[in-house]
Amino acid sequence: MNSSILVRLRPTLLFSKKQRILCYRPAEDTALSWLRTRRYNVEGPEPEKKAGSTLQNVRRYYDLVLIDQIRDAGALSEQNKEILRDGFNYVRPGGRMLLVSSFSEKAGAVPADKITEEVGIVLKGLPVLQIKPSKVSVTHGHVLHLIQKSGVYKSQLQVRYVDIQEEFNAICTALHKETLLGLDVETTLEEPRTLCTVQLASPHEVYVFDALKITDLEPLKHLMENEEILKIIHNKDFEQQILGEKGIAIHNIYDTLVHARKHYKKTDVGSYRLDDVCVRALNIYLDKHYQTSDWTRRPLMPEQIDYAAADAEVMIRLHRHFEPPPPPENLELF
Repeated sequence: MNSSILVRLRPTLLFSKKQRILCYRPAEDTALSWLRTRRYNVEGPEPEKKAGSTLQNVRRYYDLVLIDQIRDAGALSEQNKEILRDGFNYVRPGGRMLLVSSFSEKAGAVPADKITEEVGIVLKGLPVLQIKPSKVSVTHGHVLHLIQKSGVYKSQLQVRYVDIQEEFNAICTALHKETLLGLDVETTLEEPRTLCTVQLASPHEVYVFDALKITDLEPLKHLMENEEILKIIHNKDFEQQILGEKGIAIHNIYDTLVHARKHYKKTDVGSYRLDDVCVRALNIYLDKHYQTSDWTRRPLMPEQIDYAAADAEVMIRLHRHFEPPPPPENLELF
């Protein structure tokens, strides 16, 4: 894969340093070297299985799989079809495969819509969410396709996006009756980070508060300082830092990162990232693609709101997993 293609793709945030990337065969050394030099978490061309892993899945899943197929103007060869199917199996649910179709000058390029049709036929029966040509303009002789895998988790609760101060005030007041809340935030990637959204999940509903439109966070401050409400967070240090910069202290915290480390060896989960912990503990897959999207742009995309809501809701589910309720007393068997 020509490194110039990766240079053009980097501003799209298709790949980030938080993602696991696989340069699958027949990946060129150029792409692998380019990504490794820039300290991306990349493997290739053949993924290695970690010794001692007790994961049920024998394969290791990746957020992004890169495949570069050199082909003529005719139909895909049987070998290329096999590589395409096998490479897609390494994509985690919600993850993506970037297919670069490269053509020689003699062969001439195949139209993007024809490749879309061919790929759909090859991957028929597999959990494909969508196949679409990339909008990024690349050099002549290359056609790019993004193929997304289905199976990503979406919040099972009602989700409310809130960007009106009065509605925010009323919700924060009502949430004081809850005994626990899942908490998550989204920020800009650059330092100093800007708080963009705050997500709160009760056992019944999830709220995505627009922190760029809601100017007075005092109601949130009172809610976070309520000692009677358990705040469930994954990696509390980050939320404490971001909200602390707004003068908001968080009291009575349950950190799912701490409890994941108590319950699982790192070889069991791959890492202690929230998405990996959710796979191991809940057997669900979070779509982390939108974590690195532009959270300052308005309006937010529906996919961003879904992503933000899911991260807060799984806090409630992880707490139930790590702290299951005691069985009821005086249980009658007959």
